[in-house]
Amino acid sequence: RHYAYELLHISNVNDAIFNPYNIDDNRNNIGDRISNEEENNELWSDISEMMVRCKYVTAKKVPQATNNELGVMSLNIRSIHKNLERILDSNSEFYKYDVICLNETCTNIDKLANGLDDLLIDGFHPPVHQSPARKSYRGGGLLIYVNKRICEEDDIEVIDLEQEPTTDGEVLFIKIKSCKKFSNTVIIGNVYRSPSSRNAQS
Repeated sequence: RHYAYELLHISNVNDAIFNPYNIDDNRNNIGDRISNEEENNELWSDISEMMVRCKYVTAKKVPQATNNELGVMSLNIRSIHKNLERILDSNSEFYKYDVICLNETCTNIDKLANGLDDLLIDGFHPPVHQSPARKSYRGGGLLIYVNKRICEEDDIEVIDLEQEPTTDGEVLFIKIKSCKKFSNTVIIGNVYRSPSSRNAQS
């Protein structure tokens, strides 16, 4: 289920794939190379039109996914320490999602008094985490929360991509076996690309 926007006029399914590392994709240049509206009026108009036609909804209006759907939220949390309490206070809104992907968590798990236990959200398994690539822990960092209703904790497996996170981009993939009691295996990816990154490779 896709809540954020609709895909319009797509002739090939590959055209719907958005690569956040591709600097040739105009969506990665909003506020950067196309900031001068006069010089790039046609390009800017196309992007603006696409954004205007997006069907955004507030979290309160998002229905819980059915057994045949997987409801996934992706959110730039801009520090889990500063915003975890807000999530806990709005747990009924977040509990509707089967998976929550958070980026820019700015979290050093080793410095938490109780480790991952300090980041628990009611109704979700302990989060799968990846520390920020920056040694300062400012910016970056990924967390994936999986709702207890869709699988057992042992059904969650981290996919080892055999690469270290860099300041150019961070990725975290997990595999959920027997998702929602079906025999299907689901792969979820959480990706963060720093706005300052100019890495064009996926």
